[in-house]
Amino acid sequence: MDVYIPMKRTNKGMKFCFVRFKGGIKDIQRLLSDINRVYVESGSIRANVARERKQSRQPPQINRHIPSSWEGVRVSDRKTYGATVQGNQPNENPISNQPITTNLTYIPTSGSVEWLSRCAVGILKKPERIDSAHYVWALHGYGEVQVSDLGGDSILACFPTKSSTDQFFHKTPDWIRLWFTSFKTWKKGDRVENRRCWLTVGGVPLNAWCTEFFSLIASFFGQMVRIARDTDQRRCLDAASVEVLTT
Repeated sequence: MDVYIPMKRTNKGMKFCFVRFKGGIKDIQRLLSDINRVYVESGSIRANVARERKQSRQPPQINRHIPSSWEGVRVSDRKTYGATVQGNQPNENPISNQPITTNLTYIPTSGSVEWLSRCAVGILKKPERIDSAHYVWALHGYGEVQVSDLGGDSILACFPTKSSTDQFFHKTPDWIRLWFTSFKTWKKGDRVENRRCWLTVGGVPLNAWCTEFFSLIASFFGQMVRIARDTDQRRCLDAASVEVLTT
């Protein structure tokens, strides 16, 4: 027997529930008569047969029609993630065998890239300082400069005007050299060659829970940036979190 009690009430403010008997009922009218004679404290129970039967849910229908605007897109390898890992063959009846088109050409307007002429790209000496980069600029009197994380060990500094950018580079402050290995105006084609990611390491023996061990694990993927605070302070010992700079 299954019982479902909804949170809502009827229009008269009374509670109700649904009861389903898996084995079936031989005499439904006798069962209803017996239930309707039951009293709980000062109230009675009233039972009725459900007016509408619960309909089984049908799986959603997938429209396999490929619009004409999708020409040039190939989706023949309809392998799921599990099939890819297990080495199974792709699903039968692929959606389309059309050739794939990978070349994409986009020419931005001058107005959409104007703000980049006021920007500079900096490569941090210590990537773990990325979170405090904005505060350092404000501390040195450049609070109007917007500092954004580009990923990896790089940041983008956007000055309010083009003249303020030129003035800054006319006499670069000394503290820039303390923070960055490279700091220059943005040029077309600039891109970040690395990125940061967090590793979750489980099953670490407690006698190996130290910076040296985590640095060794990180070396298989790149350069260790920092260890999560809960990991460093041993607040969470089921798994360690380590940030890595990789390509």
